[in-house]
Amino acid sequence: MDEPTIWLQLGLTETGYTTVTKEVQSILKTKEKIGTMMLMVKDSTMTTDEKQYASFLVAKEDISRRLIDRLPAMVRPMFEKVLKD
Repeated sequence: MDEPTIWLQLGLTETGYTTVTKEVQSILKTKEKIGTMMLMVKDSTMTTDEKQYASFLVAKEDISRRLIDRLPAMVRPMFEKVLKD
């Protein structure tokens, strides 16, 4: 049996999921530090469950960015492609 997605486990609806992903994409485009992005999530008008999922997505993206920044230039494009999928 497949494990349900995280947003489904948090009880988000399809509409809530769409709202959160759009909000997170706009926050990530700012390329601020992780603390500032988390404050943006905290100050948003989303529900508590949506904020939890948004925090998860922001943290996940921050970890991915840090990982990619530490890689040698030769292998960076390959890992960027893997992490984006």
